[in-house]
Amino acid sequence: SGDASSDETGLEPKSGQVMVRDNQTGVSFMQLFGAHLKGSKKITLTDPYIRYPHQLKLLLEFCVMLSKIKSEEEEIDLHLRTWNDEEYRKQSEENLYEIMITVEDIGINLTYEFQEEHDRSIVSDNGWTIVLGRGLDIFEKDEARFSLGDIDQERRKCKNFTVTYVKK
Repeated sequence: SGDASSDETGLEPKSGQVMVRDNQTGVSFMQLFGAHLKGSKKITLTDPYIRYPHQLKLLLEFCVMLSKIKSEEEEIDLHLRTWNDEEYRKQSEENLYEIMITVEDIGINLTYEFQEEHDRSIVSDNGWTIVLGRGLDIFEKDEARFSLGDIDQERRKCKNFTVTYVKK
């Protein structure tokens, strides 16, 4: 099942733009990024807002998605450029380190740096740049204690956002 076939996303990656509206469902990282990131060896994710627990969980989900588009023996180097104020930086580093250890098991080599940056993007060595209107934080919070959206992104309601795909 670790086979990285293009059937996983079923789409040929195209340049262009996807717009998602408030409360839209049926959206997942696999759908948004899978086809465009397939074949990547090195990816840089720039998202200044990977600091709160739900955002850290989204980073973990992003790593799981990456693990599904590669073969089991392949590894992907994922470099995160994010930001947090000095007073919270230590907590951020502890959380990111924990995720780094966790995703090693699925062939994702996570590194990170803190850099004040407002743009949000995913840049892959496969030639694709994905400009993220909102970074990874695209889903509304679900207040339910036991929510299907917790384990299935496509069941989550989205915030409105735009994703732009550019081939270099």
